[in-house]
Amino acid sequence: MEVFVKVIKEDLQTSERQIAATSFLTFVALDENNKPVEVPKVIPESEEETKLHETAQMRAEMRKQRREESKKFADYLTTVFPWE
Repeated sequence: MEVFVKVIKEDLQTSERQIAATSFLTFVALDENNKPVEVPKVIPESEEETKLHETAQMRAEMRKQRREESKKFADYLTTVFPWE
């Protein structure tokens, strides 16, 4: 499951708010045997939630592609130091 986190800072004197940070976190729900299980589907309610929901598959595909590229790149890495 993907969880979107938005950190908002607020000036306590002016009540002005700004987004300080955003992040997408990925988790796997596990059953009592540590096996992955499905979680209930999300029903987006706001315009922002709808946009996040609509773009979730794209982010999942991008994560998968980055994982594959990282694995390929790791094949080129060595444990030898250049000065050895």
